Amino acid sequence: LDDLLLKISNDLKRGSWFNFLVNTYRVSCQRSGVHDFNSVIVEQEVSGLIKKEISSKNLGCVPDYRSKELVFFVYVDDDKYLFGIDFAGKDLSKRHYLFFNNSTAVKGTLAFNLLLFSDFKPGMVLLDCFSLAGVIPIEAAIYDNDFSVNFFSKDFVFPEKIKNDAVDLLKKFDAELV
Repeated sequence: LDDLLLKISNDLKRGSWFNFLVNTYRVSCQRSGVHDFNSVIVEQEVSGLIKKEISSKNLGCVPDYRSKELVFFVYVDDDKYLFGIDFAGKDLSKRHYLFFNNSTAVKGTLAFNLLLFSDFKPGMVLLDCFSLAGVIPIEAAIYDNDFSVNFFSKDFVFPEKIKNDAVDLLKKFDAELV
């Protein structure tokens, strides 16, 4: 845990994390593997690190475990970790086209990966004789038309501060982390 917190503290000091602050934030953690700490402890400790950085910069943002404005996300997998900001605020694997779903239908993410595994390329003909809910052909059509599965989803959490000049802010942020 100490090593993880030291690395995240260093990450916070070298990036433009705080350009995205609004009024409130929270930290969410997901773990995979065996550790001598749990997700709640990571969330509390990382939230403390962020609060310390915010205080040192005199920024007026406070932690709130119910906040949907800005979510810092920590993913710990054995001895590796990812730390970032969850700009989507929702499960991006959810598909909104499944109106006539059935219990045996595959998830959209699995269907898309099956297409990639089969070397399906845009413009190819696809025969799916076991379609049921039509998930694989729908995913093929979306891929064929270079369309985002979340194109019609308007419920992203992007903070208002980011919506106006998102591209410039995100490019600057990405450049600093590389």
